[in-house]
Amino acid sequence: VMKSKNLLNKKIPNGFTLIELLISMVLGLILIGGVYSVFTENARTSQLVQATSRTQENGRFALSELVTRARMIGYMGCLAQLDVTGPDFINTLNSTGDDYYFDLTAGQLEVIDYDGGNLPIPLNGDIDPLVGTDVLVIRGLSSADYNLKGSMPNTSADLKISGNGSQISEGDVLFLSDCQKGAIFQVTNTNIQGGTGDRNVVHNTGGASVPGNASKQLSNGSPFAEDATVQQFSSTVFFIAPASFTNNQGDTVYSLWQKNGSAPEFELVSGIEDLEVWLGEDSGTDGVPDRVVRPDQLAAADARNVVTIDFRIRANSIDPVEGPDPIKRDFFASVKLRNRGI
Repeated sequence: VMKSKNLLNKKIPNGFTLIELLISMVLGLILIGGVYSVFTENARTSQLVQATSRTQENGRFALSELVTRARMIGYMGCLAQLDVTGPDFINTLNSTGDDYYFDLTAGQLEVIDYDGGNLPIPLNGDIDPLVGTDVLVIRGLSSADYNLKGSMPNTSADLKISGNGSQISEGDVLFLSDCQKGAIFQVTNTNIQGGTGDRNVVHNTGGASVPGNASKQLSNGSPFAEDATVQQFSSTVFFIAPASFTNNQGDTVYSLWQKNGSAPEFELVSGIEDLEVWLGEDSGTDGVPDRVVRPDQLAAADARNVVTIDFRIRANSIDPVEGPDPIKRDFFASVKLRNRGI
């Protein structure tokens, strides 16, 4: 009986006290807070790394495209020996505004410091370059050339090109020359001749191509002989303008846009908010620039003396990472024009 009473009087623990629970909760909150802090810091670091990487990639890609195009400025083949304002050169293209891209009287290189005024470049869409940025226009010839199969029977005849000439297609603007005379015209139709495998190039007036040909005549003198060559004429425009989307805060995003000839412009790379071009002018003959100037400091007649181009672009991460603004980085590159100077 005594043993039973002792067992009944013995206190048996049946849970945690309030103090123990409070201590446990505090310790748990501290642990969770530490884990959350590590998680958020890792997430923030990851976001920062991704934003920085995006900025670096966009900036380097944009700069690479500009440099690649700029290096070939000055390559004009036989066109370099012709007076584009004289009788030995014919531009058959319609003067519709789109012929601006193929107008060599404006030069191979044109840099416009856009101030919001009238722009000589006809853009297809409702888009305007960003005020305070540069617009870069590069005109030139492709390095690939094709020979005529034989002499043209007359100055307006279709061209017969030896081999396939597969890079030539309808709408292309071509340069035909024998280094004594030359002509620029647009292809209205092209096909492979059965049995020979040679390409026939038609350059009629009218048609759906823009700007189209005002005439078929390619020479003011004798027709071109089989020693004449055909090259594609390329014209590329780069400019900064609003992108087709906004960032995650609803803010305007800017992109580097590209326009090839009279084709519609397109966004080359997003997150590029500034383009600035400096020109190295060689007033002598040593191929080394005597001064580096902004486009408005260079007379139009001296544009042919430009032997180097310095690019500065500003790229950003598009979306803000820390604070209200995105990450921004400046990228620089200097280009020696391969076909100018020594």
